[in-house]
Amino acid sequence: MTTVDNEVSPPAPERSPPRADRGERRIDLERGASVKTVIGLTIVSGLLARGLAPALPGLAVGMEGSIAIAARIAAVLSMVAVAGALAASARLTAQTFADSSIDASFRFMAVPAGVCVGVLAVASIFQGLNPELSLVLALAATGPVLLAAPMALRLPQHRSAGLVLAMAGGAGLLHVLGRAIALHSAEEASVGGFRLAQGIETFATLIDVSSLGLIGTYLVRRASKRARWILGSSAVALLGLVVAASKGAQPDSAWWQVLAGRTLDQILRNPEPFLPRVLRYAIEAAGFLLAGLSLAAGGASSRIGTLFAACLVGRASADIPIPALILLLAGLLGPFPSATSKAVGAASGPQGS
Repeated sequence: MTTVDNEVSPPAPERSPPRADRGERRIDLERGASVKTVIGLTIVSGLLARGLAPALPGLAVGMEGSIAIAARIAAVLSMVAVAGALAASARLTAQTFADSSIDASFRFMAVPAGVCVGVLAVASIFQGLNPELSLVLALAATGPVLLAAPMALRLPQHRSAGLVLAMAGGAGLLHVLGRAIALHSAEEASVGGFRLAQGIETFATLIDVSSLGLIGTYLVRRASKRARWILGSSAVALLGLVVAASKGAQPDSAWWQVLAGRTLDQILRNPEPFLPRVLRYAIEAAGFLLAGLSLAAGGASSRIGTLFAACLVGRASADIPIPALILLLAGLLGPFPSATSKAVGAASGPQGS
């Protein structure tokens, strides 16, 4: 009698998650410090710390308590935004360096740039940065942004992201250059140098306007009918705010018009470009509005919307620690414009045998 041994077949090897190709690199923005949450906190803290809190003193009698509360809230939100941005940039830098499909020049620049921006941001908490260190901060923040732009431009479906990255990086450097020349001209009492700085600032502001137009067009074209109504209503509200702010300096202005004008005045930075102040109000207000709307974008536009919001937050203030950190995040997101949280979740879930 012959005995046949029933051999147990070896278990089928587990299939590894599908690897993204070069045009579909994947990264999870919600793991760890959520990039969207960090950018949202930065927008709110920026409005409070740079705009509303400095605009409140002298507005009315008996507001000392409200002014102190607004300043404390702005300080707490700023510290939380810094901590979140540092954690998110460290995570994105590590994932970027580990992805061999990304250009080597970008991967090897991302690490020192991230370290430099992080160290200077932490140092600024204890002591303000001098102009030389502010320039180093701006160069470290804009470097990855400018290197990420060509990678996004290679993909036809993500050319808008590449263009916004290029404009944010270029305008960021021009804003910093204009301020550096203006500071040197003020020390040397050079009128010609200050006019040059204003010309550079004007050119950088026009690049900002082009970036705002591109982002607004992108959002409108990919928005649903209901979302387009929201965009239109937001634009009308923005126009009303700008008109009210422009009347804030008049003697018979209402308190809320004065507050709107003071808030936007605090957000504006020197040197002044050769543009009307009301137009500068509109540019700054539109930047905050589009940043918020970009963060709210869902579906396939969610990741690119996050990148747009980061570019808008840091475009004009690369020499300030918190905006520089957010601009660095935009550069680190540049190689990953096409991934979605849903796709990442599907790829990282359990696989059948």
